[in-house]
Amino acid sequence: MMFPIFNKYFSFNAIIYIILSELLLIIPIIIFYIFPTTFWFFVFLIFSFLECLIHLYLIPMLILFIPIEFYLRKTGRIIKANVVNIPVKFQKYIYIIAALIYITITIIGIVVGQPMTEEELRYD
Repeated sequence: MMFPIFNKYFSFNAIIYIILSELLLIIPIIIFYIFPTTFWFFVFLIFSFLECLIHLYLIPMLILFIPIEFYLRKTGRIIKANVVNIPVKFQKYIYIIAALIYITITIIGIVVGQPMTEEELRYD
């Protein structure tokens, strides 16, 4: 199955597809606000959870891949849309490095967001 290509960059296309899928996920959420029943409440919870997962994990990863893809296009590794001239070993390195950067940023965000302990509050 071929997906339509909106942009020459793979990451922009993926972000556009995610935006379209989020628009489809919003429909049951709107229906819950119009018809507040127990069934639509549980559907609302499931779709809200999926929206959170998309916003927390997929979109930041794709935004991280935009500069990498731009660099690979400038160096000639990616020639045009749907044609990639990168060895498999190099692709794996790119994905591993991007995943490590994203995980590191996530861990730093978790550590910074932790509440202060009692010992730290004593000195404030």
